[in-house]
Amino acid sequence: MPQSLLYVLFTGLLIVPLTTSADVIDFNRDIRPILSDHCYACHGPDEGTRKARLRLDQRDSAFHMPKSGLAAIAPGKPDLSSVIARVISEDPDEIMPPPEHGKALDQEQIRRLQQWVQEGAIWSDHWAFVPPTPIPPPDAKNPSDAHALDLFIQNKLAKSGFSPASEAPKSTLLRRITFDLTGLPPTPEEVDAFLADTSPDAYNAVVDRLLNSSHYGERMALNWLDLSRYADTSGYHFDGVRFMWLWRDWVIRAFNQNKPFNIFTIEQLAGDLLPNPTQDQRIATGFMRNNMTNDEGGADPDEYLNKYVADRVNTLGNVWLGMTVACAECHDHKFDPIKIKEYYQLYAFFHNVPEKGLDRIRTDNPPPRLPVPTPEQALQFVEADFRLRDAEKTLQDRTNELGETQEKWERETLEAAKDAKGVDGWIVRLQLDDSFDLDLPQAPTKSPLTPVPPETVATPTPSVPQNAAIYQRDDPPQFSMGRLGKALNFDGRMHLDLGSVVEFDSPTPFSISSWIRTPATGAIVSKMEPGPGYQGFDLLVNDHRFEFHLIHKFPENAIKVRTKERFDGTAWRHVLVTYDGSGKAAGVALFVDGKSRGLDIDRDLLQGSFATAQPLRVGSRHDDNHFNGEIDDLRFYDRQLKPEE
Repeated sequence: MPQSLLYVLFTGLLIVPLTTSADVIDFNRDIRPILSDHCYACHGPDEGTRKARLRLDQRDSAFHMPKSGLAAIAPGKPDLSSVIARVISEDPDEIMPPPEHGKALDQEQIRRLQQWVQEGAIWSDHWAFVPPTPIPPPDAKNPSDAHALDLFIQNKLAKSGFSPASEAPKSTLLRRITFDLTGLPPTPEEVDAFLADTSPDAYNAVVDRLLNSSHYGERMALNWLDLSRYADTSGYHFDGVRFMWLWRDWVIRAFNQNKPFNIFTIEQLAGDLLPNPTQDQRIATGFMRNNMTNDEGGADPDEYLNKYVADRVNTLGNVWLGMTVACAECHDHKFDPIKIKEYYQLYAFFHNVPEKGLDRIRTDNPPPRLPVPTPEQALQFVEADFRLRDAEKTLQDRTNELGETQEKWERETLEAAKDAKGVDGWIVRLQLDDSFDLDLPQAPTKSPLTPVPPETVATPTPSVPQNAAIYQRDDPPQFSMGRLGKALNFDGRMHLDLGSVVEFDSPTPFSISSWIRTPATGAIVSKMEPGPGYQGFDLLVNDHRFEFHLIHKFPENAIKVRTKERFDGTAWRHVLVTYDGSGKAAGVALFVDGKSRGLDIDRDLLQGSFATAQPLRVGSRHDDNHFNGEIDDLRFYDRQLKPEE
């Protein structure tokens, strides 16, 4: 991009070519202002105020020849032009503009209109839509004035009776050019160096140095950042921080690299749509994300999403087209050639950003976001990715090995367990391996197992031995593959009644273990009276936590603990609760999958016995808290197990 063009674009300097003869009428310079100030109110773009269906802001309407044979403007024929006839009329009913408007033309304006029509009424589009054409500079009166821009300025000064001021001191020139090109004052060292340089190219050398300075891009970017509504906060409501400085730095680099203006434009409007866009080209489209964004809870997301898109269309018009297009959001533009259909064609293009009207993020950029690591960070990401892939492969290899090893261990353990009952110290074991058989390695030392009367069994089944009974409602019991063999499926409507197979009391250490799989709640095992006292003990699942109760009378005389941690109910879990007979919550330990778990202590005052004549139930607590899940290998121990056991 030529630096001179940048200067024109971003400093607001408008170079208007000067005609070589004051007698030549130029439509845009001499005629359009007259029509705009005096005629458009009644004969312009506003359909609501237009008179006589005549538009003088459009060539076809102004030159149209009606059936009466008298056009508003007849090129080359001022005597046949109704506009000329009306502005020179002395009849108050005929003269234009009407006297009551208070905008009568003066004689010079009338003369220009007549001359323009006489010369053929050469019509020109608005200067903003006319491509610029080279204008030969005036002849130099001083051979040293070789710059074309200076020649135009000197020519205008001469016509106005002025002459250029004398050249400023070198220190002043240096200060001016340094501020112009970098926005900063020269340093004392730079002033001394310039004053000491007496060569003819000293000033040019200073300009080249400043153009090569990184501060040049910063200075040139200032005006562009204003045009692009750049900000480091969101604008609306909370006005939270957002990070746009990466795009700002891209703009500064673009000026310092002298990026061509067409590329500068394309990358900011559609850099992400280019083939195989680079990270820099994606960053460039931050121009389109500089709009204000809202995070207020009471705002309408659809309303603000529309505001964001309309802002982008309007900014495109203001910055690149040099014209307002916002009027066409509601109707065809009155003054610029923009139709409402064209506005929404642009709207559709900018409506492809996958964003929301309310971003709900007060301290970061609203989505979608582009991560932009530094080169050092990018290298670290690559290295971390390689390490992650290696670790994942190692984990998979070890998992494969573990599967084979675990399968072998489980098979050997199961076979050994079938051949050696009671060797690990349990007193009762319910395997639930396609049956309800109880393993009793030694005869019970207390109450014998009492068979349940047949009339109390809802649905008897041949697989139930005399020392156990199943209570259910409809279907026969279902077994599935468990953790150490088969497991019994509890459907939330059934439980096992094991009678008085175990008898525990307050001073007696004991332990209970089982493999379970359950979604969320239900009693695993219990030996407890119904309310209000609930004397007895139970082990249950409640809200994905394991709970254990020892109760003489609830709630004032009881121990109640539960795991701090919640557990996923989709996996098999081994649960072990142990009690040391101390009557204290500190004497209770709860292990899940072989690890001691932290406990929340809800009750810690047990005085008296928790023994009860209630039967030992599996899958429920008296008539409630039915278990919904699978249970495998339930064991009872007459001692407190140690962690290593």
